[in-house]
Amino acid sequence: MNGERSSVEPTDTELQSGAGVSAALIAGLAVVHLAMAYSVSTLPGLVSDLVEPLAGQGTADFVVHVLPLVPLALVVLGVGRTVLRGVAACAVVVVVAVVIHAITPSWMVTALVPLAAVLAWGVARRYGRWWVAGVAIAPLVALLVRWIDPNPFADDVAVWASFRALVLHVVPAVLAGLACWALEWWEDRA
Repeated sequence: MNGERSSVEPTDTELQSGAGVSAALIAGLAVVHLAMAYSVSTLPGLVSDLVEPLAGQGTADFVVHVLPLVPLALVVLGVGRTVLRGVAACAVVVVVAVVIHAITPSWMVTALVPLAAVLAWGVARRYGRWWVAGVAIAPLVALLVRWIDPNPFADDVAVWASFRALVLHVVPAVLAGLACWALEWWEDRA
């Protein structure tokens, strides 16, 4: 940007230290998401059994649908470049979680989970305006993978659920996140 840096733009040192932290957090979120998907046959039943007697079936269903997005909401809340950006990113995840609960089951959930991850991460961490265009990659890749429907682990429900979470949620979100980062980088160089 003409060789001048405003007070809200990151320095090279901030970018380098932020890359390591971001990679660690993304890897951690992916592991948590895959572990939750691996236990897909037992986790929803366990949560429902715990919540239903206390708050009813409707609340238990809500908790089961929202629970997979809670780790993401907490991470983006904590990694926001400012408190306001962290809260805004967390709000994005909460809104998408409520929408997912309202439309479950639906093919739109396939598109919304990676979209929420990329959009929330972008709100929390990205600069400029161009990065927003990269967000569209997440739902497109997720829907393409769902259409192709790879099914190499159909015999093992837990491994199949984890694989499906990887190819429908993690891979599209990471690809879109990288696209957002590249667009931000190009905008900064322009």
